[in-house]
Amino acid sequence: MNSGEFFDIAIGRDAPDELTVLDAQPRLRHLLMSRQDDGKHKFLCGHDERHWFVAAVPERAGASTVGSAFEALQPPVGRIELNRRRVKRKNRHRRRNAAFLRQGEWFFIPIPGKPHVCAELRSAPIVRRLSGSVGI
Repeated sequence: MNSGEFFDIAIGRDAPDELTVLDAQPRLRHLLMSRQDDGKHKFLCGHDERHWFVAAVPERAGASTVGSAFEALQPPVGRIELNRRRVKRKNRHRRRNAAFLRQGEWFFIPIPGKPHVCAELRSAPIVRRLSGSVGI
């Protein structure tokens, strides 16, 4: 087996037989996949600045592309700031733009007149498995 990080997707006994890739962006090293049984459970898989990650995409978002999954994972205040500051579409998914600085699931949003930044953490626990396997 090669050394380094990799995805090991384990499917349980009662789980669907396969996953469907809805969108792949090789240049970005990201893909959006869905469980075949209902199409509602979607996962954004990708590589950030240093590590591989998997993020569950909210069902209500109806994401069908990697880009729409990025948007679904942004906090509402981040989307408001993108619009308020008129950030161009090509810059909306960058780690740093005029609306925020993103580090993983943390979004740091500048507040005019304040020397510090404000952060909003999505209501998801931060968990890292030592085994390196991702169960679906």
